[in-house]
Amino acid sequence: MEKHLEPFIAKKRIESDNLSVETGETGGFLQRVVGFVDEVSWFEAEFIAHLHLPAVEMNAQDSISIEGYNPIHLTIDPGCNPQLGTVAMLANCIPRVVEAKPDFITVADLAIPFARETLPGIRFL
Repeated sequence: MEKHLEPFIAKKRIESDNLSVETGETGGFLQRVVGFVDEVSWFEAEFIAHLHLPAVEMNAQDSISIEGYNPIHLTIDPGCNPQLGTVAMLANCIPRVVEAKPDFITVADLAIPFARETLPGIRFL
């Protein structure tokens, strides 16, 4: 597996409700991962984390490409808000964590996610 992490340097001051980033500081990063099977690239992923893309002069798109008998290429432009996606993933993990056996576990030890009926008073994202 190959991993690469590249910082995005803020071209101007970025101000948010909870954080300030000065010009020249890191305003986010690009993470690339390539997985190999028998030395052949089998899986490639890029993850962009950012506070404010215009300040690091980037455009956001979410895309997925699956090569195979019927190749699939999907792009969402503009991309989805990464903070909301992270919050949704965490919220949707709560039932799997509650159902997990008591012990030191990793995400790989949790049950496989599946669609659930909404419980009274609980809203899954």
